[in-house]
Amino acid sequence: MQLDQAALRQIGWQLPDPAALATSWRALARERWTRASYSRTDSNAARAGTAALFREPAIMPTTTTYDRWLLPVYAWAGMQLMLRLVVAIDRTRRKPARRGLRLALQLALAPPAMGSIVLHVQSSEDDIELLVACEQRPSLLAIQQGLPSIASVLSRAGLRLRRAQVTHGNAALTGVNEDSTAMLPPHLSVELPSASLFRAATEAAILILQLRPRG
Repeated sequence: MQLDQAALRQIGWQLPDPAALATSWRALARERWTRASYSRTDSNAARAGTAALFREPAIMPTTTTYDRWLLPVYAWAGMQLMLRLVVAIDRTRRKPARRGLRLALQLALAPPAMGSIVLHVQSSEDDIELLVACEQRPSLLAIQQGLPSIASVLSRAGLRLRRAQVTHGNAALTGVNEDSTAMLPPHLSVELPSASLFRAATEAAILILQLRPRG
């Protein structure tokens, strides 16, 4: 008798609580991103401590002095994700917003069936804006079909999805990073993004990790 490995994974890994996951991510981010000083030694130590669990997806930049803004996080079923602090995009100009340095979250993930995906989550007044870039067209279609479900889980969490956009292709993956990185200085003092933004990121990520493209 041959064991069903897919079924075993579902048994061994239960869906996480998005609220608890968001709290965990925000606590890790507070320790990393709100520190007054940050050095390359800190970056190397953080990488060494998580090397056994996390591997940076290919869509993320290589090691630079800006590593302070990259944070490996745990999600579900051992999935390797990278959380990133970026400057929010002014969608009227498609460039980083400079006034007030509004901050946003990006989450890079690479589910085996979906390929590389970047979630860009930012606030719009009291609502949420979501931009998803993926490298594979079947994944784009699956995520587009999943948008009503994402809006629904956000609503149950007390959040409203004001706007969502899904793009695909390597150019889209590169563009979402280039448009929003805005060269955050490694020693910049920042105010941590709101708890609702972290919650929106976890809710969207958990749902997307459950999607399966057709064909």
